[in-house]
Amino acid sequence: MKVRYTDTAVAEINEIYSYISADNPAAAVAVLSQIEHTIALVAHLPRIGPIKYRGVVRMLPLRHYPQYLLFYSIENEEVVVLNLRHSARSRPWHDDSD
Repeated sequence: MKVRYTDTAVAEINEIYSYISADNPAAAVAVLSQIEHTIALVAHLPRIGPIKYRGVVRMLPLRHYPQYLLFYSIENEEVVVLNLRHSARSRPWHDDSD
């Protein structure tokens, strides 16, 4: 399935990489690789992440870095990467009850 990134998701991925690489460039590359792997997995198996918000937003933690959460939706035969956040940050749509 085709993957599309929101501007927010691109900014968050860049922020994560920059933050980690300031102290450990090798770790930043490893995390970025896991992000890419998880997004490729979601493109192949789009319903792998459970629905968490608004009845359409799915969430999947990164396999080797479960503190990072991928938020995405499936729209018109494409995966839309909405956010990628550290679990310590507030989650998008945290005020929504579904």
